[in-house]
Amino acid sequence: MLYWMHLSRRDLVLQSPANDGALHGTFALRAPVRPNPIGTAIVRLIGLEPDGVLLVRGLDCVDGTPLLDLKPDRSLFTPIAPEQPGDRQIGD
Repeated sequence: MLYWMHLSRRDLVLQSPANDGALHGTFALRAPVRPNPIGTAIVRLIGLEPDGVLLVRGLDCVDGTPLLDLKPDRSLFTPIAPEQPGDRQIGD
């Protein structure tokens, strides 16, 4: 699930890491606070209400957070055809 973190700050383009004191660009640091407000979560779809509301488990965001998109968890799908010789061939 992709969602828009509408309450998050997006003005932190410069930050000062601990024990440094100097300002650095946000993307030059490993800080978890980023100006990108797009959140992701792997959720379990429990159901769909008649008014179009999705019922999910495992979503950690504020009520009323705008939903951007739903994507299937591709790791749940297995190939239909059995593996053939050369499917995983590496090198010569």
